[in-house]
Amino acid sequence: MKISYLIPPIISLGFRKMILLSRRSYSIGKYKIRVPKNFALPDYQKKHRLYDRFLPFLAEQLNAEGLVIDVGANVGDTTVALLQKCENPFLCLEPSDLFFPILEANIKMLDPEDRARVQLKKALVGSGSVSGELSHDSIGTATLKVSKNSPSSHLPLDEIVDDNSKVSLIKVDTDGFDYDVLSSAPNILEKSEPILFWENVIQEEFQ
Repeated sequence: MKISYLIPPIISLGFRKMILLSRRSYSIGKYKIRVPKNFALPDYQKKHRLYDRFLPFLAEQLNAEGLVIDVGANVGDTTVALLQKCENPFLCLEPSDLFFPILEANIKMLDPEDRARVQLKKALVGSGSVSGELSHDSIGTATLKVSKNSPSSHLPLDEIVDDNSKVSLIKVDTDGFDYDVLSSAPNILEKSEPILFWENVIQEEFQ
């Protein structure tokens, strides 16, 4: 029997939160953001110089009036990189109880003109066709562990965004549920025809 099975969930969550909040800083352009101690991105970029570097260049080409949506915003590293390359408004969506406070702290430390362009919402985005609970791994990410016994708490992207006709870019990084996020936004896709950028993870047959 694993020792973790004997630890009450609330204590386990508190312990993981304590580890994640042991933060280090990470430079993105002119900003230094807080990241969890086990956050993998800095190490990936040391080994692979071009890892996760494309979106900021793409952002320079966006229509400045359109909304940029960051689904699975984590601690805000993608948003902080993009907003330094464009003038667009941003909507960051992150459901994790562990990552959302760090995301809030990182956005609060931005210059006032940049901070004013970013809206945050703690939400699990999706069509509602799958349900489960978030599980946090050892490299600073979270994914949905599917369970038929869990009620769906997903919010469709169409319902979260007030104006479905003014979206320039949707970035999705939800570790295997990116298709479900995009399928929850048929109105946005039809009315805005935004650029779509997602992480293509396939871990289960249904994905």
